[in-house]
Amino acid sequence: MEEDSIFQHYVQQLGHNKIFKIKRKQIPKILKPSFPIADALREDFKRHMSTDPEVARQVELAISKLREEMLFTPENLKTLPKEELWKRDFPLGITTRLVRMRDEAESQVGSRGLAMTVEELKSEYDSTTYTPREYLEKFKELLDRIGICKSLLDLLVWDERVNNPNPEVREKQMDFVGEMIGTLKGDPHLGFLVYKLQKNSEGLTALEKKSVEIVRGWYDRYKSTDIEDEVEQLGSRGMTPFQAWQDAKEKKEYSLFMPYLSIPRGSYDSMLNSYSAGRTQQFYDKLFDDIKAGLVPVLRKIAEAEKRVKINDDFLWLKYPIDKQLKFSIDTVKQCGFDYNHGLLTVSTTAFACSSPYDTRIVAELIEDKIWEGVGGVLHELGHGLYNQGANDHYLPSSLPMSMGIHEGNSLMWERMVGQSEAFWTHFFPKLQAVFPEQLKGVTADQWYKAINKVQVGNSYRRIGACEVTYPLHVILRYELEKEMVSGKLTAKDLKTRWNEKMQEYLGCTPRDDAEGVLQDVHWAHGMFGYFPTYNLGTIYASMFYMKALKDKPDIPKTMAQGEFQPLLSWLKENIYKHGNMHRDEDSLAQEVCGKPVNAQDLVDYIKDKYGKIYGITDWGTGGSAGSGGNSEEFLNAPKVAVSFDKAYDMAKAVDGEGA
Repeated sequence: MEEDSIFQHYVQQLGHNKIFKIKRKQIPKILKPSFPIADALREDFKRHMSTDPEVARQVELAISKLREEMLFTPENLKTLPKEELWKRDFPLGITTRLVRMRDEAESQVGSRGLAMTVEELKSEYDSTTYTPREYLEKFKELLDRIGICKSLLDLLVWDERVNNPNPEVREKQMDFVGEMIGTLKGDPHLGFLVYKLQKNSEGLTALEKKSVEIVRGWYDRYKSTDIEDEVEQLGSRGMTPFQAWQDAKEKKEYSLFMPYLSIPRGSYDSMLNSYSAGRTQQFYDKLFDDIKAGLVPVLRKIAEAEKRVKINDDFLWLKYPIDKQLKFSIDTVKQCGFDYNHGLLTVSTTAFACSSPYDTRIVAELIEDKIWEGVGGVLHELGHGLYNQGANDHYLPSSLPMSMGIHEGNSLMWERMVGQSEAFWTHFFPKLQAVFPEQLKGVTADQWYKAINKVQVGNSYRRIGACEVTYPLHVILRYELEKEMVSGKLTAKDLKTRWNEKMQEYLGCTPRDDAEGVLQDVHWAHGMFGYFPTYNLGTIYASMFYMKALKDKPDIPKTMAQGEFQPLLSWLKENIYKHGNMHRDEDSLAQEVCGKPVNAQDLVDYIKDKYGKIYGITDWGTGGSAGSGGNSEEFLNAPKVAVSFDKAYDMAKAVDGEGA
């Protein structure tokens, strides 16, 4: 194929991707030039909704109407006022896509990159002009722009959740910045530089080489991902799904959120993979079976022990003013090592963390009559924040956290292994008691420690705040519901009922209202299907990493009891944080740090050791051992699916005279 033809082929694809790039949504394959809109709609709906003949029929009817009006391309749509498109008798999902196409056709974002010719690229990046190091500097400049846009998007997300601004304005701003990120990632310059740096990487560090490799994979992930929302649900009141969820949770009424819940169709494996590379349903099914096999007998033993070991936790449910909780939390995260000069802790209706270069924000959900749930949530988000702040170079992809499984491993370590340890509260309980003298009058540090570790037998309603023994079962419940929803077996209408059934089956209790039931988590309001399993991965990694840290530095509990967290933090920086995204996958990191891949037995052993002491259990019987799980050497050594070169990469080869 000649150079100009290759470049034009790439430009057509980039232009189409730009039209469809809306946040993390799937981008269809390249269109045939004759009727781009029709081809896009067919491909989109055929791939993701092929089981629904009614949807296919609606798509063909819409295409026929578009053909009659000679609306073949996004450019043609520009001839219509947007209001006219909304009035068309199309299903909401189709109309939304057409409006987006029209808006993008009007936008000139990235037009210079699209209009570039092969000759311009040749003149700008002539091989005799630049050294690999100079190419790298230009490569970093583009990554800086992407990083800045991501930081803006993070700030908008943070503001949306914390300050609840005008939903329509905020949604437009987030869409615009999301489109900018997509455009920058598809810049022909970037594809050209990736090719040049892979061809000659002399003088590049391992961190820089890995970043080039990661960027090369961006293109195919946007093209080949098999995830798409059924419809873009904005609703008649102009709310985003997140704001609808907030409103429904506040009113404890799932029916208010149900119309806004977009259940994705397609490959659930792709969704799982987007949060933890290489993980599949097959892997999680086996791993979660092993967790249940290990923990269910343990839970039974503890239930028996509770008949003779009474742990008083009444003081946990008293009124603790939110402002004082926040002050204590800020002082605590600072002492644990959180850099408040480059970070912030605030309060919202859900706990989360977001990070942009040199600006890490952690948000707590503090509840007046659930002090441990709030403080525990703060420590969880602290773990995310410390991992983000530990990056070597905030703009190089290779130095950033590698996956959400490892991310959750860090956050759950700080929440559970650190924040629920005797050593931690030996230091912090006197400080907490000084802030809340009336509520904690007469309570000792040991009583507090046992209260926050009391196993919730028959009353574990919420994932956040759940005890260490029941927490994994909460995650498994959500994972199984997601599988049913994505496969089409479970609808949004029936989700609440199915949720309550699963709660009774796994945890022996039924939610008292929707806020502590199906509405308790924000993830589905943000379309984060496939995320929940990373919590159990993280729980296992947390136990593995913490036990290894104690083996390497046995004095860690002693130093924590003295209020010194630098020994643990330095171990994490050396063994986890500094590696960033340099490893092939999670298990290769775990193998290097712990000498083995993810292993459910480590979690079971940790729980037996800790709760055996709390409940006086010395004989766990023959049960309570985890199986081998989806964590065998076969998985560790299995080749991962390699991404193919993007058209930008092929175009760069053509420019360099090597052909496609």
